[in-house]
Amino acid sequence: MLSELIKGISSWFELEARIASLPTQLDRGNAFKEFCHGFFILDPVFQFKKVYCQKEIPPSILERLGYPERKYIGIDGIALSNNGKITAYQAT
Repeated sequence: MLSELIKGISSWFELEARIASLPTQLDRGNAFKEFCHGFFILDPVFQFKKVYCQKEIPPSILERLGYPERKYIGIDGIALSNNGKITAYQAT
């Protein structure tokens, strides 16, 4: 979905307009979540080792967070730093 979202985009303004033009709030929210996931992967400031969408978080990390069962835990994803620190993110 992210590749389709950014196809032909050359500025932040164009990306924002494309997301805003999606037909439903759910579509816009999902597109923004995809954008955030890609941003955290690529942004050189954060330099995360790995970024997971909520549905992709490995069981071992869920256990570290105290959520051994796969269920909604109120976040959109997590990122792992090179030193093993876990950072949760919520795309709003």
